[in-house]
Amino acid sequence: MALLLVVLLQGLSGLFVSDDVMFEGPLMFWGGDWSGFFAQWHEVNWIALQVLVVGHLLAVGYHQLYRKEPLIGAMWWGKTERRFSLSKPRNANLAVGIALIIAGLLVLLITLAPQAPSYY
Repeated sequence: MALLLVVLLQGLSGLFVSDDVMFEGPLMFWGGDWSGFFAQWHEVNWIALQVLVVGHLLAVGYHQLYRKEPLIGAMWWGKTERRFSLSKPRNANLAVGIALIIAGLLVLLITLAPQAPSYY
């Protein structure tokens, strides 16, 4: 959950930052005085994201190699022989619907963002 939260925060903070050279987030001009805060958060969060990814890979490697749990195969195929559930899995349409709603809201937010001033 921490890894997913950090990825979400990285994406959200990136919408409001500018590197003052080549990239400006689509919502940078909405950030106002907060753009500096979002830029700092984006940089610190990047380090946290790297640490969590390495920790995740080490944990998967530990379970795969030392505990002999076939996690990589279970993640790839979505099932394993060792574990089972008494309840049926949820329908994937709910996840697709939520993803489409979030994508639609993001597109709407980006289209409503003020245009960046032209420097050329």
